[in-house]
Amino acid sequence: MKIYYNLKESISQARKVFRLFRFFDEIKGLVKILKTDKPIAFKILSVFTYFCSIMYYISDNTLWVINTIVKSGGLDRNIIKYWKNKKNFFSLCRVAAYTIILVYSVILQKKDLNQQLSNL
Repeated sequence: MKIYYNLKESISQARKVFRLFRFFDEIKGLVKILKTDKPIAFKILSVFTYFCSIMYYISDNTLWVINTIVKSGGLDRNIIKYWKNKKNFFSLCRVAAYTIILVYSVILQKKDLNQQLSNL
């Protein structure tokens, strides 16, 4: 069972490397949304969402580094809980913001469709 746990932990840590600089994709998305002609409310929600995503990935990367240092005995384990809470907070904010954007997008599309139908 210990071998399984160690293998699972190794695979999980290896996957983190692939997400190491993922926040750069979020920065590109942020720049892209600012250049669109979407309503200002949509842009504000999008900026908040991208900010939460960027902070999520940064805290995830920080947590990965801290986990490595703690395992080598360089730091106290309590710092892991602090960074996990930060990561979870930004994850929650990100999901909530995505949900609000989704609802807002549906409202905008419905308004646009109604306008197109009234022009016929």
